[in-house]
Amino acid sequence: MKAKSLSIFMLAAAVFMILGLGVSSPEASTYLGEVTWRGRDAEGHTFTIKAGISKIGGNYYEIVGQCANPPDGGRVIMSGGAVLVNTSLIATLTMTNANSYGKWVGVMRATINTTTFNGGYWIAEPIVYIPNGDERLNSLSDPFPQGAYPPGYSLKSSLYALGNAPNTGTLRLSGPKPDLF
Repeated sequence: MKAKSLSIFMLAAAVFMILGLGVSSPEASTYLGEVTWRGRDAEGHTFTIKAGISKIGGNYYEIVGQCANPPDGGRVIMSGGAVLVNTSLIATLTMTNANSYGKWVGVMRATINTTTFNGGYWIAEPIVYIPNGDERLNSLSDPFPQGAYPPGYSLKSSLYALGNAPNTGTLRLSGPKPDLF
């Protein structure tokens, strides 16, 4: 009886080890290095972005970085993901100014040529506004609890609200180019 139990245990252990070795374990991102871009916006302001790039797998990447000298001051922190499409790395990064205590957020869309690692970007600043000029609704934020708006008023959100078009510009590699592959 003991020999039969031991044989079954050994067989089960062997099957478990064989199957276990055949299953790949989840992989962590692979850090590819830091990249530095010199940026210029449409108004001619210059700034520097430093970011770490990691490969998740396949054509998917993570980017985490900062801009210590943005045109409006402070320090902008950014993070997001990117996908390799043909010869372009297309990234979407959420951004916030670390010195403004949560008063500014933005979304950057960058397209980087993988041969030169130069590219372009646009930054959208979502703005919320309430139309019709009611003096009780004079803020760019939502001043009333949900559902407490006066009759006829609605909260609208638009990337181009109040005439703010996206900020655009260029990014030029100013340091070593990371190897994406």
